[in-house]
Amino acid sequence: MRLVKAGEKRMSLIEVVREPPVTTVWLNRPEKLNALAGTMRQDLAAAFTAVASDPDVSVVVLAGRGRGFCAGGDREVMARLRRSGDLAGFRKLLQAGGQALLAIARCPKPVVCALDGAAAGAGLSMALACDLRLASTRAAFTMAFVRIGLVPDWGSSYLLPRVVGPAAALELSLTGRKIDAKEAFRLGLVQEVVEHDQFPRELARRVWDLAALPPHALSGIKRLLRQEEQWELEKALAAECQAQIRCFRDPGFAPSST
Repeated sequence: MRLVKAGEKRMSLIEVVREPPVTTVWLNRPEKLNALAGTMRQDLAAAFTAVASDPDVSVVVLAGRGRGFCAGGDREVMARLRRSGDLAGFRKLLQAGGQALLAIARCPKPVVCALDGAAAGAGLSMALACDLRLASTRAAFTMAFVRIGLVPDWGSSYLLPRVVGPAAALELSLTGRKIDAKEAFRLGLVQEVVEHDQFPRELARRVWDLAALPPHALSGIKRLLRQEEQWELEKALAAECQAQIRCFRDPGFAPSST
């Protein structure tokens, strides 16, 4: 994780741009559609833990550099773990992902997810953990887990049914099909869709309008409306981890498939 200033050369895979009262946490691996690798999970958790206690910040934005929000876990990394039978390494990835997800969900400030591109697998799960989701017309979404022989994780088995309803969540998870921003809006997965060329301006306007509201009221609303969800997420993450371990051991787990 690296704290950077606007306009500074980007280097870290997780960047935190602090512009009080707004902080933006950037996933910065655009050449891989911000697929999670290395210490990105741990750095993401550290970024949200830090911003949670920042008294000068009242709103957080989670965004991805380049043409994708987040393609989920890096399949090359998972394929290496599969070939070597590294169950401990796979479990470590799951646990680090769970900690990152909890850090986002537990952040006492409203978290706005800026979806200007693809959100797949863990990337979609990450978006679900945010409080508000704004998408551009080029955004696309898929619960891609099943296509490589996995079950949903990063808390999405709990979060998705509560966002889009049980029937839609089951269909999206069982098929792994891709939906566009228009369908995501219809399902309630995102609150608004904006034309791609207008997205940065409209995102900034909505975020700064939100940041102009009383911070104590914003945090109080989030605490009241999402406190039960935060308690249940830990149980869901534990159940997901056990299910993923079973998938890892199964011959059908094929992270190198498309």
